[in-house]
Amino acid sequence: MKEQKKSTSKVIVRSALILLLLTLISGCFLGSTFARYVSKGEGDLSAGVAKWDVSNTLEGNGDATVSIDKFSPMQDIFTSTATPRKNTVDVTLLTITNDGDLDAYVKVTIGGNVTLYDGESQVINLGSLSEPAAGGISNENAPTTAEIDQIFDLTSITYKIDNADVNLSTDEGYTDMYKLEKGKTLTVAATVTWTTDLPNEVPEQADGWPTGIVDTDLRDTWIGESVTSIGWDYSWYAIQAEELPETT
Repeated sequence: MKEQKKSTSKVIVRSALILLLLTLISGCFLGSTFARYVSKGEGDLSAGVAKWDVSNTLEGNGDATVSIDKFSPMQDIFTSTATPRKNTVDVTLLTITNDGDLDAYVKVTIGGNVTLYDGESQVINLGSLSEPAAGGISNENAPTTAEIDQIFDLTSITYKIDNADVNLSTDEGYTDMYKLEKGKTLTVAATVTWTTDLPNEVPEQADGWPTGIVDTDLRDTWIGESVTSIGWDYSWYAIQAEELPETT
């Protein structure tokens, strides 16, 4: 009887050990199933928008300007039989750069009346200048508004892209515009003429000045002493010239 009990006891212990071993093995497999690296996340999907950045660089007072310190009247002495005294200078008026992701069509307009600026970059209003007594280069030697438009003339306006000559676009609907590809710069330049002679002026000596000095010279001297720069109105606009991604 005791032997039978011992045998039964051994069977129970052995069965318990086997059951424990199976439990551990099962736990091992289950553990390997659920103990992996896992990740999850959430957010918004987005698509990049092509950058639009066409802008102009302009040194001046809000218009296309020419510095007087790099420009002067012609030095010839006035004579009634000579052709009008003219001095010219070629200047860069403004640049327009396309720093965006899209090509652009650009239209530029330059012209209008001449604007004068003093050393404080303030507009000189010729119609409001005081009229001091004669003597010296005073405001009474200043040109009139009508005269200043005859003195300074803007001609031979040229357009270059990255220093190369460029023609107007031939694309339908954009024939009066320049095509400015991304990463390129449109430079607008012109010839400015300073005409010294007053219309119908006679070659008489101006009062109190050496022989050969005429009123025109006093007018030009006033400009040289009073004016820092001259300017012309300008405007421009740009239109998208391509799309991303390209459509078929």
